[in-house]
Amino acid sequence: MVSAYGLTGRERDVVTLVLQGVDTADIARSLHLSAYTVQDHLKKVFAKVGVRSRRELIGRIVNDLYAPRIDDALAPSGWFAPVA
Repeated sequence: MVSAYGLTGRERDVVTLVLQGVDTADIARSLHLSAYTVQDHLKKVFAKVGVRSRRELIGRIVNDLYAPRIDDALAPSGWFAPVA
């Protein structure tokens, strides 16, 4: 994700917590930042990824980075194929 969107280490930390459903106040506490700094990081992430909200960010990451991998792991039945 970092290389795909050019995120900094701290932006990656914030996005990781967003993907886990953590709210701004808890992200701030976890990373020892102010809530305003977390919002600033999110604004930069949104600009880099080309989205306008957390919901869009999550959707973009899932669709761009993870969904293609899931399709490769499915058997013709629609279940996950056994790992060889």
